[in-house]
Amino acid sequence: MEEIREVALAYYYNCPAELQGKTWEFFQSMDKNGDRQISPSEFNEFLDQTGYNKIFNDPEIFAKLDCNGDRGLDFYEVLTFYYIIKTCYIYCGGCSIYLSGLYFTCFDCFEGANPSTFDLCDACYRNGKFTHHHTHFIENHILLYYKRGPDSNMAMENLHTEASEYFKNKATPEVRTTFDSLFQSMATVYTDGAKKISDTVFDDFLKQNGYNWIIQDPYLFYKLDRNQDRRLDFEEMFTFSYILRTRYFNCRECQVFLSGLYFTCVACFDGGAHYCHPYSDPGTYNLCAACYRSRNFIYQHRQHTHFLDNHILLRSKRGHRPYAAPHLLCSLFQLCSLFQLFSMYLQSKLGSRHLTY
Repeated sequence: MEEIREVALAYYYNCPAELQGKTWEFFQSMDKNGDRQISPSEFNEFLDQTGYNKIFNDPEIFAKLDCNGDRGLDFYEVLTFYYIIKTCYIYCGGCSIYLSGLYFTCFDCFEGANPSTFDLCDACYRNGKFTHHHTHFIENHILLYYKRGPDSNMAMENLHTEASEYFKNKATPEVRTTFDSLFQSMATVYTDGAKKISDTVFDDFLKQNGYNWIIQDPYLFYKLDRNQDRRLDFEEMFTFSYILRTRYFNCRECQVFLSGLYFTCVACFDGGAHYCHPYSDPGTYNLCAACYRSRNFIYQHRQHTHFLDNHILLRSKRGHRPYAAPHLLCSLFQLCSLFQLFSMYLQSKLGSRHLTY
């Protein structure tokens, strides 16, 4: 919940004053006694009157929102709840917990005409604790970049140099150990005593981890293979690891690795990798919640200012082909009937004032 709270705050501090006022009106509509705190009874009454009690099947939702444990929700804690109901409530099809950050989605349901998707937390997916009629699941981060379109312009020689520099001077011991374990598990000892990875093993690795959805380049292996011996040595394989680690999931401001909820520039995302110069960085412009909230990025990325978090952006691409522009209205108000219930509730509490979102 802390991760969702950071994203909600980042949105709040970057939205217009009018919308900030609407969130305050939302808070006031729940605060029956005007003490600037939402009690459990006030919260449950809101759920009952709006119909959200039929969706939020987590009995611990109030406790999870109450980060300081004082049995009451202040404005910022309610702001987290506001973000959740405005961006579609997604829960695990196995254990019913609320999903944010990394989770797995049924690809067939996501691409099909089903009214809802089937999503799983990491634990339920890894342990097979679910029942579903489809078997093709993909991590939401990978699915988002599949929806962006294939990245065909990788300046490989530059990436080899960057990867080597990163491994020698910047990689943490944890990164080094993790990659070494991965390489040893995939590599074969050949007659010359060298440990290397074959093209067959590499392709299997791509398919098993879903990376073939975001890097649809049939010549990727040969681009990584600098000496053209049809095998990848330690440095060549680390270049691939570096591509995955730095080109898709790092904050452009503080360089922190992005593994959960983060913000993406919509214009850069829609541009697609195929529009980039072969020697430029075709990655998207991603920010952690803290950097987006601080707005420090405006000095480095002043040409674009429209950002969405990866959860909303992925939902906006549902059912669309790669390279298609996101359907933002659909992503924000996918649960139309619930949005109408929410509007009716506010109107009943605040009078006949016109509500805009």
